[in-house]
Amino acid sequence: MRGASSSWWPTTPAPSWGTCWPPPDRWAATRRPWGVAPLSVLPARQRTGVGTALVLALIEAAEDRGWPLLVVLGDPAYCGRLRFEPAATLGIAYAPVAPDDTHFQARRLAGDDGSLRAAFASAGE
Repeated sequence: MRGASSSWWPTTPAPSWGTCWPPPDRWAATRRPWGVAPLSVLPARQRTGVGTALVLALIEAAEDRGWPLLVVLGDPAYCGRLRFEPAATLGIAYAPVAPDDTHFQARRLAGDDGSLRAAFASAGE
């Protein structure tokens, strides 16, 4: 989706379908993992590639900004297709999730140097 218009990103939070706030053009490079959630697709649009396209666009934007990791609570089978892996195997924990729960996933990006291995907390925690 490189070069595509970012007009499909919300300009305000839209909790009915998921949120990506702030919009990508306001993201700054950072040395912290970013949580990706919630993401959902309207039932009428499921299995059309919309969700995968959104996640791949996010991964691309994160790579472009030098982010080290993305983390998500999601289906291991779906996330695994997009090269996410159980976060616990990377030494990343999230208190609301049991240590052996494979639904807490992480995606290593090019900016990952292995130094971010600890507890993850979302912005509201």
